Amino acid sequence: MATIRTFLAINLSVPTIRAVTEAQGVLRQSVGKVLKMAWVAPANLHLTLKFLGQVETEAAEAVGDVLARGVAALKPFEVRAVGVGAFPDEQRPRVLWVGLVDESGALKTLQADVERWMEGLGFAREARPFAPHLTLGRVKEGHGSVAEALQQFRDTGFGASTIREVTLYESRLRAKGAEYVVLRRAVIGAPPPPAPRPPERDTGPRPVVPLEPAEAAPEPDSNEPHDTETGNGG
Repeated sequence: MATIRTFLAINLSVPTIRAVTEAQGVLRQSVGKVLKMAWVAPANLHLTLKFLGQVETEAAEAVGDVLARGVAALKPFEVRAVGVGAFPDEQRPRVLWVGLVDESGALKTLQADVERWMEGLGFAREARPFAPHLTLGRVKEGHGSVAEALQQFRDTGFGASTIREVTLYESRLRAKGAEYVVLRRAVIGAPPPPAPRPPERDTGPRPVVPLEPAEAAPEPDSNEPHDTETGNGG
């Protein structure tokens, strides 16, 4: 059976993404002098809650159903995009990011819930600690510090976003970069979809209920004409 590459993510507000994209444009110029980068397209900026990898289509449907039922019990919450940084550090960067502040703790709770729900479907738990961020770009070639380039945005606030849904994406790898296709949107706090009905159990042969005897058809009137082609009486 064919498989698809999938992940679970949340998206931030349009004003926040616009502000992040403006900062990304500035960093393209300054960081580009030191490193060759693969920058994430603005439409693809998101927070990954869990990367699922290659899954069969039916499994993706099950993920969407479990996710929708899980987030139905939660409430929308707010996160703020603040500051920039690099993994593993600014002296040896491999990834540039924008940080996310989760003051209520709801984002951390959601991510832990997602891990638990997906583990119930057979997916392994993520071993690395959860560090919420938006990936701006990845280093393709070169070595060097980006501390000076990141300094102007280190404490910049890019805006707040109310998180109202979790999205199941398919990631299609293209020559120009990844293309993300929405497979399912699970709305936080929405009524959950009905659980699939279990198949009926076979309890053995059912008793036969006798039918009432049908009334005898009246004898055709010998005076009525007959359909000689079909043999049916009138």
